[in-house]
Amino acid sequence: MNIKHLILTVIIILGFGCTPKQRTNVNNGLSLEIVPHDYETGQLFINTNQNFYLLIKNNTGKDVKIWEDWCSYGYFAPSFDVKFKSGESIHITKNDTAWTRNFPDSFILKSSGSYVIAVNLESSFKESQKLLDNLSNVTEIKANYGIKSSDKQKKYNVWYGEISTDFQKAEFHRTLTENN
Repeated sequence: MNIKHLILTVIIILGFGCTPKQRTNVNNGLSLEIVPHDYETGQLFINTNQNFYLLIKNNTGKDVKIWEDWCSYGYFAPSFDVKFKSGESIHITKNDTAWTRNFPDSFILKSSGSYVIAVNLESSFKESQKLLDNLSNVTEIKANYGIKSSDKQKKYNVWYGEISTDFQKAEFHRTLTENN
């Protein structure tokens, strides 16, 4: 059993039948949520140098193709908007990467199925230094997942659009390690 299937199983066991306090927006039948630390309270505790998780749910009533996140077609899909106490906000996107192997690759998200995306803000996202410098001033986060229409997307009949969560209150922190 790979880690994504294990995480999904845990999320389903812990969260099935629970209604998280945070809201998700739905686009073309897909919805997105940041998996809360506690489903009952909906609290978000985000450690910037450890994984937290996004959950895409398929509410379309049919199977949907989604780009894999290891290839360039799906790699840049997740992004975040973060608000600070000052009222300032930043948009956090994935780091550029050198592609040693890249081709269109997708998977089928079954009807009523879910897909878990592991996120590590420090290792994979731009603008993380500004976030780190202001962790105690972060008040809210919004997750986004977007795929633009393209020739490849049309050729392979892969989902495109944008789904987002609402802004949600979150506590950010960072675990100190020997390297930092």
